[in-house]
Amino acid sequence: MMTLTSTATRTTTTTEARVRAVMQKVAANLNAFVVAGLVDRARAQKWSDDLTYLQIEDAIDFVELQ
Repeated sequence: MMTLTSTATRTTTTTEARVRAVMQKVAANLNAFVVAGLVDRARAQKWSDDLTYLQIEDAIDFVELQ
């Protein structure tokens, strides 16, 4: 009888400071959507808050708005 064992590790260089710096740029793009009338300000803020949280928790790899 053969037993196989596998171990996986993952490291990240994500820092909260880096996430917040990047999200300032994302928030600027979301604000452009607000100005264009594509989304309301509350929804844009919620998206920004949610994306910030998910990145800090390292729960997403990328996001794309289409």
